[in-house]
Amino acid sequence: MTNPDNGNTPTELADDDRGVWLVETTSGSIYRFDLDANTVERVGGEPRRPTAPADSLQSLRSLIEVRVGRPGRWWMRNTTGGFTNPSELWQWSSVIVRITAAVDGDDDV
Repeated sequence: MTNPDNGNTPTELADDDRGVWLVETTSGSIYRFDLDANTVERVGGEPRRPTAPADSLQSLRSLIEVRVGRPGRWWMRNTTGGFTNPSELWQWSSVIVRITAAVDGDDDV
């Protein structure tokens, strides 16, 4: 985790990081990464049609790139079904603009 200011505003997340983080993108989406529980969920932004797997709580396999100024990429286990190979489910986001530590009550962004 590159952290120029303090522990609440890193510029990237990696697989060995811990904690719960909100990742905001240029499209307005907000993803909640719980790196202690290895989960990810889209918790904010405009409703998407059709929905994507990350719109519901998913088991996180690996962070590929979660860095401010770059599109986000991560690998999930699909827990909601509907895909032929749930062990190989990738998620891409628009460009990440901010990463902040989640605080109590951030579940309902």
